[in-house]
Amino acid sequence: MKNSHNHSSFHKVLKQVPADYYQKGTKKNILQKLWHTHKIKSAVDLMGNLNFKNCLDVGCASGFMLSELARSFPNVKFFGIDAYDSAIAYAQKNYPHINFKKSLAEKMPFPKNHFELIISYETIEHSEHPKEFLEEIKRILKKDGAFILAMDSGNL
Repeated sequence: MKNSHNHSSFHKVLKQVPADYYQKGTKKNILQKLWHTHKIKSAVDLMGNLNFKNCLDVGCASGFMLSELARSFPNVKFFGIDAYDSAIAYAQKNYPHINFKKSLAEKMPFPKNHFELIISYETIEHSEHPKEFLEEIKRILKKDGAFILAMDSGNL
């Protein structure tokens, strides 16, 4: 697979987004707070019906949502990946109880059949290679695992 991702307009946009965008936004903007609170509650409700010991968030940004989910599931080992290096550095510093790695969704550094649950919120629509993204999810998800995919089209 050709990796045109490194020089894409996507990465130029990322460089303009503060690493702590979600953390600051939910504190300063009531609409962002409502949106993200609802999104996290919906995820917790979905995840609560599943039996899992590990979970990967693909496109975790700075770890805001994943850190909130980890509070609701303290016995689960959480992992997060994102292509935005500044956001991953922020997440690693602020949420040391979660394993964060910089990675493209199309080529993740995990073995086959590794995760019982994979979530990806508002990420696939930003992928330059959505087919490879989904193939990679299939590769690292256990055969009886669950995948929660949400696109940026929900509403309250």
